[in-house]
Amino acid sequence: MDNSVLVSCAKKLMHRKWNTDDGFLYVPNTKAHLKNIFNTFKGTAWVEAEDFLNNRPKFKKRKINEGEVIGNGSQHKKTQARTYQITKPCPEIYIDKLKILNYSYQTLKTYKAMFIDYINYYPNIRPEELTKQQINNYIIYLVRERNVTVPYQNQAINSINHSMTDSTTKKY
Repeated sequence: MDNSVLVSCAKKLMHRKWNTDDGFLYVPNTKAHLKNIFNTFKGTAWVEAEDFLNNRPKFKKRKINEGEVIGNGSQHKKTQARTYQITKPCPEIYIDKLKILNYSYQTLKTYKAMFIDYINYYPNIRPEELTKQQINNYIIYLVRERNVTVPYQNQAINSINHSMTDSTTKKY
């Protein structure tokens, strides 16, 4: 991006002043000025706002009483261990598909682990033969029995979806 675009935006800021000693532009630290900065640079540049927000009021953390449920409750319960054995490895074709989709190493590792858990939940059924109801039952098991968090649940669902999205992954 051309600096002239940024300079042009900066000149539109209200109550701006130039610090001649250190060579930078500044505005008063108020909500109105912060809003003006965001509106002025919107669509043009990223505004790192952390320094602007240093003076915001501190909120007291509310103590959560034992037994009190917030959200779906899963984030305040310890995730339980699985109740079945891992006997089947992840099919290579599933791993290859994730690699083709250019997922990061960490995402690949996570989805692989999630998929291994899923296919081992039904040890006597081939993955391509599982019904939607069986998939739903597995997700319900994760939420109700294992108390997994919502992000964990979403990752499990995404890993299962990758096994169902095209016919090449059906050849386990």
